[in-house]
Amino acid sequence: MTVEELRGCPLFRDIVPEDLQAMLGCLSAREAAPRRGDFILRTPDAHPLLGVVLEGEVEMISEDSFGKKSLLSVLPVGSIFGESYTCAKARNRTIAYQARTHSRVLLLDYGRILHACKLVCRFHHRMIENMVELIAEKNLTLVEKLEVVSRTTIREKLLTYLARQAEAAGARTFTIPMGRTALAEYLCTDRSAMTRELARMRDEGLIDYIPNRGCFAKGFTKQDVEDIYAVREALEEMAVRWAVARITEDEIKEMEEQCDLMEFYTRKKDKKKVMEMN
Repeated sequence: MTVEELRGCPLFRDIVPEDLQAMLGCLSAREAAPRRGDFILRTPDAHPLLGVVLEGEVEMISEDSFGKKSLLSVLPVGSIFGESYTCAKARNRTIAYQARTHSRVLLLDYGRILHACKLVCRFHHRMIENMVELIAEKNLTLVEKLEVVSRTTIREKLLTYLARQAEAAGARTFTIPMGRTALAEYLCTDRSAMTRELARMRDEGLIDYIPNRGCFAKGFTKQDVEDIYAVREALEEMAVRWAVARITEDEIKEMEEQCDLMEFYTRKKDKKKVMEMN
């Protein structure tokens, strides 16, 4: 790694070259070059480290006590990782950082960032300010994901996600930053069911895409998605009114059994079953 390379990272913004050189020793900096699929950090087992992506991409993955993994975010060059869960000392969940591609990362001693050394290095305060800004930006990204995965159906999740991508690209044609397997993990849904929904959306003229390229066209804006939801809300309200007027006792009983089963699978955290029954 070079000083010029570090100056291009948001974490080191407004830190002069001579301070950057001194910083590497003060923060016990070391470079790692994980290959695709290699794990870089895993909390809470890892030594408290802060990572910076110098090259490639890193996935932030959550793993529950049953071994179920969920893709939280894909971190591009310049991103930091490991800061939130290290600082919070979260011991009840596993967060792993895995190289999505062949990558290079810079690892820093997190404790030495938070606590100024005896030399009172002048770059410390500037770095902490930069880090707080980056943490805030990452939190906004996770809030956006929460908005996506909180949608009820696979189609709604896809529509919301693709609308976000179109907004970020500033165009109706854009390339998503992940393949179908990673996208299904990000949306917390089944890959096969998601693929079928994508095909239906293409047949209906909502989207078009190039298979295995991750390139989507005929995108839509946030207003398009809101309009779709408004139409759907009106149709569902009308459907409920008609159903109430025509429903039989047997059908009510069947619906109650369906709700009980969905509640059962929800408690078991079987997302696939819940989505199938929805």
